[in-house]
Amino acid sequence: QLLQEIRDFDADKKFIKTTVIVLSKRNSIKLTIILLVSLLFIVLAGVIISIFPIKSLVYFPLSYFLFEPLYASLKNRKREELLLSYFRKRLTQIIIIFFILFLLMNFI
Repeated sequence: QLLQEIRDFDADKKFIKTTVIVLSKRNSIKLTIILLVSLLFIVLAGVIISIFPIKSLVYFPLSYFLFEPLYASLKNRKREELLLSYFRKRLTQIIIIFFILFLLMNFI
């Protein structure tokens, strides 16, 4: 949701107050990174206390595909504008890798 609001920042700031407008674009990107890191820690804790299967850790490297565009947009304001397009490209890569891992873990 935050990423969608980041994309609509310029159009929304004239009319409504969204989370991104209140926090600013950069702080919203930082919040998104914090939420993603929190999710990784929750999954890791779930594996440690046996809520999630150990196989869940196989998907941890996929988080790189989410973090890299966010981190790069913090360093370069130009990338901020292209953040959603980077995520769409990354989503395709994540789906392909996720599918291959799923097949490998369940059928081999």
